[in-house]
Amino acid sequence: ATSTLESACLSMSHVIMSRSIGHSTSLSSAKFTPLRSEGSSPSSLQAPVLQLSSVQLATPTYWGSGGVSPLGARGHAVGRQAFAQLPVPERRVREPRPVSPLGSRAHSIPLQTALNELQPDAEKQAENGEKYLRAHPQKIGSNEQWPETWGITRQQCRDLLEELRQDPDWDHQESVYHLVETKIKPLTNGEGIGYALLKNRDEPKEVNTMVSHAWGENAMEFLESIVRSTTDDDVLFICAFSLYQSQDDAGPTILQQLGTKPEESPFQRVLEHIQ
Repeated sequence: ATSTLESACLSMSHVIMSRSIGHSTSLSSAKFTPLRSEGSSPSSLQAPVLQLSSVQLATPTYWGSGGVSPLGARGHAVGRQAFAQLPVPERRVREPRPVSPLGSRAHSIPLQTALNELQPDAEKQAENGEKYLRAHPQKIGSNEQWPETWGITRQQCRDLLEELRQDPDWDHQESVYHLVETKIKPLTNGEGIGYALLKNRDEPKEVNTMVSHAWGENAMEFLESIVRSTTDDDVLFICAFSLYQSQDDAGPTILQQLGTKPEESPFQRVLEHIQ
């Protein structure tokens, strides 16, 4: 055990010394002095102290005025020509995928245009002469389900994460945008309800936790964060999973689910419900 500890400390000390003041070091003459009181047993041995009796510092090689060492502090020990001959690792270049820049807020078309396209006209409400659109629920059969019940559980997020891990066609670098397009929409198309309600149609889950997230983030990392940061008692509102994303005639559009009055939006309703 003592030998192992000495080796570990020597290795760690070499790293510390070799990264200090831009010099390369030689610790060949360093020795350990175990600290123990007279008559103590090996089990009472304290961490060894590294005594540097004669640490040799190599002469630093500077890169000229304003130069930057490309290898950190230890770059001083590498000649300029030698460094230039180092192989450059190949990097995978991924073609950018065209995505909506606003995620589930992609309803950002002019309000008047949206209102004119909505049918029937009864959906157009007037308040003080100004038109607006009331938020719509999702429906399971004839039962209206409002955002307070658009919840998804931690275990269901874990199941989705495991599905991605097991899918040989899933690129682990993909974003939530791609997750919605390739997984969530195909599952919910024609159902008229979001992924959360689809998973809990027999017993909709009442939300007690609001999750704010970015659609451009890595999908698997996002799900891993959810699993790591929540408990089995949490029921989550996650817009990518809670809203009906398909934009078909089977259910409300994103604009209809959000409405045009902030106080009627799913986010506001859920936050007030949690409070």
